Amino acid sequence: MVFKTCYDHFEYVVMSFGLTNVLVVFQCLLNDVFHEYLDDFMVCYIDDILIFSKNIKDYERHVTLVLEKLQEVRLQTKLEKCEFHQYEMEFLGYIIFGDGIHMDPRKAQTIIDLATSTSICIRRNLEINYYNFSCKRQNFCHNGHMRL
Repeated sequence: MVFKTCYDHFEYVVMSFGLTNVLVVFQCLLNDVFHEYLDDFMVCYIDDILIFSKNIKDYERHVTLVLEKLQEVRLQTKLEKCEFHQYEMEFLGYIIFGDGIHMDPRKAQTIIDLATSTSICIRRNLEINYYNFSCKRQNFCHNGHMRL
């Protein structure tokens, strides 16, 4: 199963509980609902929504816009799963903060541990995939999309 975000195509290897196309449909729904906000002050990936702003006043306005839009289309959030006013955030395996983006050290350690215990072919594949992803991420960041 492959689904598209505004950044790339993604594929799940295993789908839990026998569900098919649910994530694709939900991602498309979020893309349609938030099309005017995406890459302006928010990023969404399946059920994760990241809102980034240059100052607190803009941030509060952006959060209000997103919550109102969710309410408008009758999507609900669980308050206990939300984090507000964070200056540093873990998002999709990266640590995001005002000065930029860094890979989560726990994820990096997992890759290092895997690379030392696998064959040369798998290590090359990991290096190439990480390099390709890093290039896309750097282009995304340098275009000014991830300024908090």
